[in-house]
This record gives sequence, structure tokens and C-alpha cells, in this order.
Amino acid sequence: MDELKQAGFYTDCFGEGSWSEPSKFVDEDVAAFVIKAARSLTKKYEFTEREIELWMEHVRSSKEAKPENLKKFWEAMIPEGLAQVSIDNIDHFLGIEPERQ
Repeated sequence: MDELKQAGFYTDCFGEGSWSEPSKFVDEDVAAFVIKAARSLTKKYEFTEREIELWMEHVRSSKEAKPENLKKFWEAMIPEGLAQVSIDNIDHFLGIEPERQ
């Protein structure tokens, strides 16, 4: 999807001077497909004020995005009943390597 977005928004030069043109790459059918895919992959969900506070506390407060901060955010949401899905192994989900002793 990111490559499709890039080709649909930006002009670029490929190979030996071959230029991409977004208007020729993304037509009405491609745009309709992307919108339909996005709608099917997303759910309408209202975030609570508390979820935003936890996000700010654990994730946004950091200078850089780190999986460890997302883990702290997720772990803070669970006891408050705010986690909408269950993730059995959050470390695996976030790609956090187990600490070696």
C-alpha cells in the first residue's frame, strides 16, 4: 500500500530516465480499490480520553518511537479495561527480542 501511495502522490525517475506520473498510475478503479480496502481493514472506534492520556504518558513522551514504549502503553491499558483485543505475546507482536541473561 505504501508503494501504491508513493506512486500515486509523487513523480519519480526510474532506470534510464523513465518518469512516473501519478495521474497515469492511479486511475478511478485503483482509487476505488484503495478506499474499499482501507474501509474493510479499519474499524470505527472511539478513543477515550484516558486512552489518549496513556498514549501521551507512555509513547508520545518519548523522543523516538520504541516498541518498549508501546508495550508499556498496552500494559497500562489492560488493567483499566481499555484493551479492545487480546494479544497473547506482546513482545512477539511488537518484535521485542527477549533479554538474554
